Amino acid sequence: MAATGEADDRPPAAEDVEASAEADLARVASPAGMERVRMEQISSGPVDFVARCVQGLFAGRFIYINRTPQGELFGSDRSSNSVTMYIENAGLAPSHAEIKFNVGTCQYFLRDAGSDDGTWIRIRWNRSVELAAGQEMRIGNSLIEVREGPAITAEEEVAQWLAAYQLQKFAPLLREKGFKSLAEVQERLLEELPSMLSTDLSNEDYQVMESAAKEIDRMWPSNAFPAHKLEFYIRPAEGTTPTSGIVPPEDAPPPDSDECSQGVVASVGWAGGTISLIPAGVTVKEPDNLPDLPLTTSATSKDVPVGQALISGWLYPEQLKIGYSFGRYYVHLSEQSSESEQRGWVRLRPDQQHWLMPQDFFSIGTLVFQVLRFNAASYSEQGFRATMEDEDILVQDLATSNWRQCSYFGIYDGHGGRDCVNFVRRRLHINIIAALHSRGGLDKSLQVHQDLHDSLLQGFLKTDQQFLGLSQGMENGGSGSTAVVACIVGGWVWCANVGDSRALLCRNGRALQLSLDHKPSRADESKRIEEAGGFVSFHRVLGRLAVSRAFGDEEYKVGVTKSDSVTQPLVIAEPEIRVEQLCPEDEFLFMACDGLFAVFSCQEAVDFLHARLAAMPPNEQDPQKAVQDIVHEAIHERRSRDNVTALLVTFRRAVLSKRQ
Repeated sequence: MAATGEADDRPPAAEDVEASAEADLARVASPAGMERVRMEQISSGPVDFVARCVQGLFAGRFIYINRTPQGELFGSDRSSNSVTMYIENAGLAPSHAEIKFNVGTCQYFLRDAGSDDGTWIRIRWNRSVELAAGQEMRIGNSLIEVREGPAITAEEEVAQWLAAYQLQKFAPLLREKGFKSLAEVQERLLEELPSMLSTDLSNEDYQVMESAAKEIDRMWPSNAFPAHKLEFYIRPAEGTTPTSGIVPPEDAPPPDSDECSQGVVASVGWAGGTISLIPAGVTVKEPDNLPDLPLTTSATSKDVPVGQALISGWLYPEQLKIGYSFGRYYVHLSEQSSESEQRGWVRLRPDQQHWLMPQDFFSIGTLVFQVLRFNAASYSEQGFRATMEDEDILVQDLATSNWRQCSYFGIYDGHGGRDCVNFVRRRLHINIIAALHSRGGLDKSLQVHQDLHDSLLQGFLKTDQQFLGLSQGMENGGSGSTAVVACIVGGWVWCANVGDSRALLCRNGRALQLSLDHKPSRADESKRIEEAGGFVSFHRVLGRLAVSRAFGDEEYKVGVTKSDSVTQPLVIAEPEIRVEQLCPEDEFLFMACDGLFAVFSCQEAVDFLHARLAAMPPNEQDPQKAVQDIVHEAIHERRSRDNVTALLVTFRRAVLSKRQ
């Protein structure tokens, strides 16, 4: 969107009236008027996972995972009555991998069904994968074998337990008190702690030790915790090609396989640790790190270096983090991998059931599948503009809760250059997650709705503050961006927006607006601008900017407040937040930039998509095709003069024709 582009000819409605005669408007979120609930008390919403093939012969195809007791069995045996997903010419075993759905807990579990080549789970940065001796990890073109390491002796148990909580300073005290094993800590520590309070422990130390002692029975269940450390042995994978999606520079030397054969690179105990993954034969600058965020799983990985490994097939250094929790070891990558195409995989053990989460990837044979909470897709076209300034994001799993699924979808429409829109696309959801964690996390919240509202608000304001602080050193530091985001938390849709990108919910064929455009000609926005000392002319802020709220746009925030007549920023990044509970009549969520809504009304967009989906067979209704069609229609048939980006999230396996 250009800052000096044509204004919308249709006058937007004020805050206290309907958005338009043809579309209802969701209510503004008011957490004070909503029920105080914990995460496990809110509805789970639609639970119908999709497996979309992203690599291999059937890339782009998808299936809704079977939720019957039979489950979904992938294999190449056409004659088997057990195989529900027969796939040939993809290197699958007769019975390769199985997914089962637990009706009571609404969980999906993946296991290997006896294949020779294995079932592999991609290692993520924000969720952990269980790890045990006997497993393998495929990192780039290198294989890391996980072996049983040295035994953890009774004398070492207490030290390992303290190290897991970073309480090593208490080791001399516990030795002095005669604690020689974890069993003795379990039996005696809680009883004897009060006697240590006055002489050996401060009040703060006492509380920390008491909290750790109370967790022993859960974290180290009797006779069920690992008695050995894990040992990591690296060797190059044979007959493989690079899995990195990044094209290496022309002058980069080829990786040396012998250089990567290093034997044991690390031994990790209950305290966990970090293995540095170093690309072999490649010297490149590390990508910018994302903000450090805690994991939401139970794993407690530590940042203590325990070893390093030379990896073939990668270009960027990474960190493999090993943690321990509830009697098991876990692994995940560092935050920087969230934007990386470098992939690491864990091979499931024969008896291992992996709890499938949205955003998981699993590899079987020559195929890679992505697990989706919702069948969703986005599409963009530059159109008739000289540059492309739109961005979008689909995060099927924010990894902010183990009680309910949390997904995030966003449309960002930049103007005045790409610096701001790129920054917002990369940072906004990260800042929202960080705000949730700063409040203790959703799973510990006693007021989920209030925390969600406040975290969305804080995330928007923090992102704008960060960009304005960096913008002076950027080529397009004066650029800006609109944003409309939808967080689907359990069965609730939270929508936050600044600017004129828009979100719609299709409810029984009718358009329900989840956002209201921020135009300077909107009565309440015009009043705010004038009270701050500015003015609206030709439907623009100061006669120039066509939106009244946005990220960036420094000259309308920092610059104008230096004037004697302007007392407050004229353009703000404070979002309007609306909330709606999903119901059985809801069919899909649609989001798009103003380039689409310049040529489509809300109801026209819903009708167009509804018809496109209904024309496809049930269980085969592909949102990618539908969203591509509406963007093409907007630019090539209705002649939108702007970039057009749209995003479609479906809630049903089949949208039925309105005639049915």
